[in-house]
Amino acid sequence: MKKWIITLSVLFVAALISTICFGVSLGSRAVVELFSDGGIVETWADEIERRIDDNIASNQRGDSVSVGQKETFGLYAGGSISVVADCGNIRVVGGTGEGVETLLESTNGQFTLTWEDEHTLRLLSTQTDFRHGVGAQLTVYVPQSLPALDIETPIGNVDVENVLCDTLTVQAGQGNLKLQRITAKQISAKADLGNVEIEDVEASESLALECECGSVEYRLPQTPFTLDFAVETGKVQVDAGVPRTYIRSTEVKGAGWTGSLANPTDGTASSRITLQIGTGDLKITSDTDGYIQ
Repeated sequence: MKKWIITLSVLFVAALISTICFGVSLGSRAVVELFSDGGIVETWADEIERRIDDNIASNQRGDSVSVGQKETFGLYAGGSISVVADCGNIRVVGGTGEGVETLLESTNGQFTLTWEDEHTLRLLSTQTDFRHGVGAQLTVYVPQSLPALDIETPIGNVDVENVLCDTLTVQAGQGNLKLQRITAKQISAKADLGNVEIEDVEASESLALECECGSVEYRLPQTPFTLDFAVETGKVQVDAGVPRTYIRSTEVKGAGWTGSLANPTDGTASSRITLQIGTGDLKITSDTDGYIQ
């Protein structure tokens, strides 16, 4: 806004000098008319004042979001939540209350947050220059227990933690994805370009991860599971802490690997985990405490 005022001031002075010079060339009477009520100078001054007031009013209306703006939204019992962004880093944290609270931190004022149909948080953006990264960090505090949680952003990191839900769906475009301390029946996650980290995540029915390009680090759950992985181009590392009895098969496939792990080893666990990686490395780790041997 300061730049806008300075620019207008410079233009005003330049135009004023030019007008005075022109008025002098016409004579003293013309100069008087320039500065009289309703004259050209007064008209220009009124126009500059109007544009500055419009700019201030635009900011006050919330056309651009200020850094650290907080909003609290109500959520009826049993409601599902969707968080959809044009772009921006998204962090979703499970809480203890029944409502939804958000914290939007914007560095360039090109973001607006809206709440739609009691279910959907939508982060709108006019940002087109990403040379210095995305200009917003949206933190969403949700009830710890939810029927469903959906998250989508084409550009930006996604971080989900401390959530209990029936289904979790995450679609991340360009950016890193991190899932931690999550309990769900079904989890589906897709990352186009970026690294993925999954730890302390329990999916009683299924967990499906698809990563087009990026490295994946996955910590095995402490409940029974069957895991199948496929890496088209990259390496696979099974951490030394993973009991070797869990490894059912590994096979080199061209420039990548396929394989399977299970606990118990007969593959009868109800939790089915699939990890698919296009280009990138896969690291499988574990905390053996509590495992079924």
